[in-house]
Amino acid sequence: MDYWKECISEAFEDAGITVTEEQIGIVTSWVEGAHENYGLASGYDTIPNPENTEIKELKRLLKEERERIRDLTYSNDRLRWKIWELKEKENSEHEARDADCPKCHNTGIIPGGVTPDGIEMDREFCDCPKGEEEYESYSEMAHPAFNEDPNNV
Repeated sequence: MDYWKECISEAFEDAGITVTEEQIGIVTSWVEGAHENYGLASGYDTIPNPENTEIKELKRLLKEERERIRDLTYSNDRLRWKIWELKEKENSEHEARDADCPKCHNTGIIPGGVTPDGIEMDREFCDCPKGEEEYESYSEMAHPAFNEDPNNV
């Protein structure tokens, strides 16, 4: 069955017009062509549908939002990793600092001792981190002139 041919035949019949099969064929081909070009002639195919335009814009915004969330998630993961690394480093420093030194038992000072030049000392500073801290604080107290700024004399 040819849809357009049936429509044209019935239209002529309803109007009381007598036509030949050849005439129905010619009119049918014109109507089919007109129908195919209707979208271009009326602008239907060339003017964008506002709903389709809105859907495209919403899809674009959704894509951008998903990318933004992905980027934020990546940044968040990197920050969490960095925090974890810093905490691990801090914990290992605390463990190293709090480790029991066999020489000074974490006091930084070894009672009594003799310097390499043979001078007898009432105490000696250990070479562990706590001993280095003690030595620095002792040096600052014992020699305040070394801690002054030479430009402010």
